[in-house]
Amino acid sequence: MDKRNLIVMVKCEIGRTYDVAAEIADLPEGPIVYSTSGDYDLFTMFRLENNDDIGHYVCEIIQKIDGVRDTNTIVCFNPFTKDRGICGDDAVCNDPAPFIRASPGIRAALEGRLHPAVRAVQGT
Repeated sequence: MDKRNLIVMVKCEIGRTYDVAAEIADLPEGPIVYSTSGDYDLFTMFRLENNDDIGHYVCEIIQKIDGVRDTNTIVCFNPFTKDRGICGDDAVCNDPAPFIRASPGIRAALEGRLHPAVRAVQGT
């Protein structure tokens, strides 16, 4: 496998979550970005080359985005899915859903459900 997944949980300054999410979503590493509830505001997943310096990427790219207050980085090893076993370098490995079923906030984000407070702000 020539790429690996990197999960970065991002805590944003108050009122900056949508700005930070938009900037992260525009990064060339093709991130997956979800807003979440709990200790962190955003769940992000990146596909980096095996020889990329993860520490440098997080410190110099993610943490320097205006509005980012804190990060928690998780380096992924072997992805497993219920239906496919260990993934190869294919599309199923880019879907974070099998890896984050335990978090109700992330699960709600994946299913497109919004917290009532977010719906009120968005007017939906």
